[in-house]
Amino acid sequence: MSYKKLADSTKRLISQNAVNYNKANYKQLKFQLRPEIVAEFDSLCAMEGISKAEMFRQLLKFYKNSQKI
Repeated sequence: MSYKKLADSTKRLISQNAVNYNKANYKQLKFQLRPEIVAEFDSLCAMEGISKAEMFRQLLKFYKNSQKI
């Protein structure tokens, strides 16, 4: 059965479940950067073939590992 064929009440339930899941499992981090920094970050993401979230995760991991030395 396709999504279009579902009852509106079912669509609302699916939507509400998605909202609740996102609230429980993700937090939004928002900050402003200079355009050249964003361009460099985007370039790194493209070069590595990973998402911005994954690049941020890797940078945190790299920072933690560099502090152990």
